[in-house]
Amino acid sequence: FKEGEECCSPMPLDAMKGPREKLMYVLCVLTKTGTQMPDYLATVDVDPKSPTYCQVIHRLQMPYINDELHGMVWNTCSSPSGDTTKKRNQLVIPCFSSSRIYAVDTGTDPQAPCLLKVGRLQAREMAGQGLWEGTRGTLNLLIP
Repeated sequence: FKEGEECCSPMPLDAMKGPREKLMYVLCVLTKTGTQMPDYLATVDVDPKSPTYCQVIHRLQMPYINDELHGMVWNTCSSPSGDTTKKRNQLVIPCFSSSRIYAVDTGTDPQAPCLLKVGRLQAREMAGQGLWEGTRGTLNLLIP
């Protein structure tokens, strides 16, 4: 920035001043473990005041095996330039070993997310729609 200029949106240090997260979402990959079970999204309680602190409180099992969940992203960035209408209430989860992409609702019941949609798009198709950037297995949503 030039002297006297400031960024128009919150910075990572601003996020640290906000309230502490109470939940954490963790991708649990069972692909290539010999279990023949689908991967799942675990919800972990990270509220030190909670009786279930540091415990998995929910597992959202995906409908297919051998997906290899990889690199989830939120449906919107964490600091959308002061636009309070944008909510981080969905996770988008691409799969490394399949062409599936899962959309997960974390807004309705954050402690027990549910599957919204399953898609099967190839990287080159998504690139044409302005949705995919980077290499296979890395999803960066380009949100206007």
